[in-house]
Amino acid sequence: MRVLGDDAQIPAYRFENVLLRKNRRFYNGDESNFVNLFASDYNDDFPDPFVRADILNWLYQVQALSGPTGDKGLFQVSELARSLQVYGHSLAVIYRELAYLARKNLVLCENSAMPIEEGDLVKITIPGALHLQMLRNVSYLSACAEDTLFKNTEVMTRISNRLKFHESDSKLVVALNARDLVNYLIEYRKEYLTNSDELVSEKAIISSVDLNDSLHAVEQWIQADENLKKTISEIDYFTVDMDVDACVVSKNSGGVVCTIADKDVKGFISSLEPKYSFPRDVYSKIKPGDILKCKVMEFDFTHRSFQLKYLN
Repeated sequence: MRVLGDDAQIPAYRFENVLLRKNRRFYNGDESNFVNLFASDYNDDFPDPFVRADILNWLYQVQALSGPTGDKGLFQVSELARSLQVYGHSLAVIYRELAYLARKNLVLCENSAMPIEEGDLVKITIPGALHLQMLRNVSYLSACAEDTLFKNTEVMTRISNRLKFHESDSKLVVALNARDLVNYLIEYRKEYLTNSDELVSEKAIISSVDLNDSLHAVEQWIQADENLKKTISEIDYFTVDMDVDACVVSKNSGGVVCTIADKDVKGFISSLEPKYSFPRDVYSKIKPGDILKCKVMEFDFTHRSFQLKYLN
């Protein structure tokens, strides 16, 4: 893109964020150009964030096979439903979400009338296949993290705090939210849905979506950016409540900039706010090179530094 005579390159993920969110600050899968394949209903007995992806994945796997009418990829809803039930999906949820995907043009239903019935023939559409490819797109995964129902409140809080205090299109926030979502989904699937690979006949033409492919895509995206990789490595290492030695680099107006644990990692502590537990009299006496015993509170995305709490 040319701006005022200069060439300015805008990162692809920023364009992707615009496409995903349209004119909204936060992603809403019902309003976006791209459906959230990990959405679930609050009213269900337990959230099922995999049913949409598994529906599309099943139809994608059979698209080259001849269905009951001889047409490739066109299969009865009843056959799809039986296969997905093996993986722990509720029959009612399968029908509901299949109807949703049909309304969103990700699935083609031979019978355009609703509700969908077990004898209806369905197949995946080109937009449906594209959505499966988006499961390896980091911007899409990060956006879905904003619109997914989490049973793990710790993960939910981490994601919401990043969105509350920081830009959702920050590359660091995009990477961390995408990674948190995928790791959560992998663990959730192990815990709550049937691991049915051993139950499936060798002739069965089903398999669930492999979220390890999504995780691999996120890790590759992180590894491709040295600065991003370094920052995330530091965030992973310096966890909340970890005790650290902070070396004073400079102080000004009640605040202290330091390096942590003999590494080139920036930390900050202030005598002006109670949350830092940093007495004013200690601040007045310290000088560059002094070591402060501290505890990690959180990573400050705005200043790319760790907020520290002083330990007596």
